[in-house]
Amino acid sequence: MNHSRRQKQRKIEGPPTTGFTPAIPENPGSSELMSTIDRQLIIAEPLISQQTRTTSNRLAIISPSQSLIVPKSEVSGKAPRRTWHLTMPNLTVPNAQYRIGAGLVGGSDQARGALLGEIMLNRHWSVQTGLQLGYNQGFHYRDEQDFNEHQKVDFRETYASQVPLSSTIQDIQQITLLVQIPFQIAYHYPFGRQWGLRLGLGTELNLWGRSAVSFDYRENSRSSEHELTRSKEHTHTIDNLLLSTALERSWRKWQFRAGPFISPQLRPVDYKRDDLSWGANLQIFYRLGK
Repeated sequence: MNHSRRQKQRKIEGPPTTGFTPAIPENPGSSELMSTIDRQLIIAEPLISQQTRTTSNRLAIISPSQSLIVPKSEVSGKAPRRTWHLTMPNLTVPNAQYRIGAGLVGGSDQARGALLGEIMLNRHWSVQTGLQLGYNQGFHYRDEQDFNEHQKVDFRETYASQVPLSSTIQDIQQITLLVQIPFQIAYHYPFGRQWGLRLGLGTELNLWGRSAVSFDYRENSRSSEHELTRSKEHTHTIDNLLLSTALERSWRKWQFRAGPFISPQLRPVDYKRDDLSWGANLQIFYRLGK
């Protein structure tokens, strides 16, 4: 009897179940089977609907051993905030070379000294500018009669009102100091790696000018005295052109230049004697970077 009861209990219990698969009793028509299936279907329904919603939200069900990372934008439902920033234009020239240097200019009644900067746009073209201090020897007259004839103004009224009328005025000279910005565009023709020829076209922008007129005067039998009168020179911003050529020699990061120039006047000025000046210039440059 006991042995037959144990066999019936084993048949009723059946094999162990896993997941959502219901355990089906041996008697399919029993009420125990129906209640078991209904209970397990009711429990599994929220999980199935949750899995459906998760799939629609493009999230995957992963095992507990893995970490679940959900983007903040998908959790909050708001678009990411974009930060505004100002983009500045790129003012550099690709493959350009930058040089700094100094220059000396000497010529007909003038001298210049400058601190210069140069941009080599490519192998053949460059732009040069800087700050320049210039000296010009202006007019030179033998005496006041010579000055009055050429300048068409009275010298005593303009420059020597304090000198006695009985004195004799001689050796009248004008000297002018200028602060300028030289500007040139140049073409370079290389002769190999170390030598080259440079052709330049530019001008000199006048920022400031100051003139001084000196003269000697003698009263009766007394010894001559020297007098100097200073005045601010009225200058035009642009009054000349500058045409130059130079032979170039490169050595490591250094470059040396020497050559002649001519400078025609676009308009006449008091501190230059002639409408065409000429001279020579020397320049030395150091290349920045590689």
